[in-house]
This record gives sequence, structure tokens and C-alpha cells, in this order.
Amino acid sequence: MHVSTQSQRRPIKLGEEHFPTLIENGTVETAVKYVKWNALVGKQFNDLQELNQWLVRWSLTVSDNHEMNLWNRKVTPKQLFILERHKLLPLKPRIAVWREELRVVDSYGLIRVDNASYRVPDALIGKKVQVLISEETIKVFSPGESPIELDKVSQVYRPTENSERASENSVVAFDAIYPLRQNPLQRPLNQYDELTTSMTAPIRDSYGRQKDS
Repeated sequence: MHVSTQSQRRPIKLGEEHFPTLIENGTVETAVKYVKWNALVGKQFNDLQELNQWLVRWSLTVSDNHEMNLWNRKVTPKQLFILERHKLLPLKPRIAVWREELRVVDSYGLIRVDNASYRVPDALIGKKVQVLISEETIKVFSPGESPIELDKVSQVYRPTENSERASENSVVAFDAIYPLRQNPLQRPLNQYDELTTSMTAPIRDSYGRQKDS
């Protein structure tokens, strides 16, 4: 491995402490800016999964076919990958990375992880729980309770959806337990019509003549 500097190229010895140079930092920053100003401008995403899916599609269809001037000729990243593929080493098996945090379940039975809320059983309301978080899964532990495993994407708590389901369930339960009863003060509509008609009828004297109001 070699590190480029403005004045020389110096090989790094095994075990030697290495600090990134300005050129290395600039290379990384240039790549970040390229993605930021070409893949993300004007885009909005509902969650991290949607963002990652878009970046994969953009990388395969746009970035991989972007022509660059290299070796006095124009090439694309896809062509360079084909040329260098036989030199690449196989990836090691991916190791799941977990982080441990503590949460207190709020009065709604929710915990918040990475700017999203997740529902847990009401028995945990007000209790402090241990949370293990990976890229895809959340595990919740509390003394005396069975561990809870949540999918980080599909089980995000969305108030609108959950309130609609709760209202539907409550209507069904109400009808089943408390059937509607007729109000004893309720009257047929024709009685109200007769009453309002009599109130608006003109007042007449004993000779049948209409009196002025």
C-alpha cells in the first residue's frame, strides 16, 4: 500500500501507525460530494430502506456508466470493475453489529430507537428496558418478561394506521357488548312535523279571519 503526498510516495510498513493525508481526505470528500449532488438532489425518502434502494439503483444505472478520462481514454466504473475483478479478494462473512442502549417505556407503550417509535406490551409501561439494536432488528429485554424481537422496518409505529385499527376494533366491540337501545324520549318524525306545522299556522278569530301577529 502506498500513500500519495504532494512531494513523494512512501510505502507504509506493517504495524506502522497511519494518519490520513490531505489528499486521502480530499478523495473521500470528493466522492461524498459526487453522490450528494448527483444522486440525492431533489429527492425525498420515507425511510432508510427506501433511500438505500434508490442508491443501489442509481449506482447500477447511472454511476456505473459514468465516463471518466483515465489512461488517455474514456472508461466507466463498470468497465474498470471487469478489468480488476480477478484481482479482488472474496469478502469475509458479515458479522452482525449490535449496540446496547437503555430505554424507559412511555405511557403509550412506545420506545424510540433511531428516530422511530416501536410498540411494546403494556406490561412494560413505565419500566426501564434493555435494548439491543442492529441494522435490521431490535431486541427488548426486561427482568421477568420474555424477550421481544421487532423488525426495524416493518414494525415502526405509525399513529395514523394504529389509531384507525383501534377505532375499528372499538366499534365492533361496542356493538357486540352494548347493543343500541331505543331512547324513550325518541318520537316518530311525523309527530315533530305536526308540532311544527301547528306552531307556524296563522291565528284566526271567531269569524275565521286571520289576525295580525
